[in-house]
Amino acid sequence: MSILDILRSSGDGPVSMSKTHATLGFLVATGVVGWYAYNLQLSEGMFAAYMAISIGANSVNKKIAIGNIPPPEGPRP
Repeated sequence: MSILDILRSSGDGPVSMSKTHATLGFLVATGVVGWYAYNLQLSEGMFAAYMAISIGANSVNKKIAIGNIPPPEGPRP
């Protein structure tokens, strides 16, 4: 399994730009939080925001994928 398989949209498809951007953003944010923690400057607010963003985005995406969102009302074409 290649590292690029994590970033592919499905199967042997092309590399997904949205997954690539999300992964790079997560790695950069993790680096910043790690640097602040290493220098003993990490505030509780910054850590809470980091956790909310890194865990919250995944949770919201899973909730949407499961289908807990009610279907739109009205006639369907």
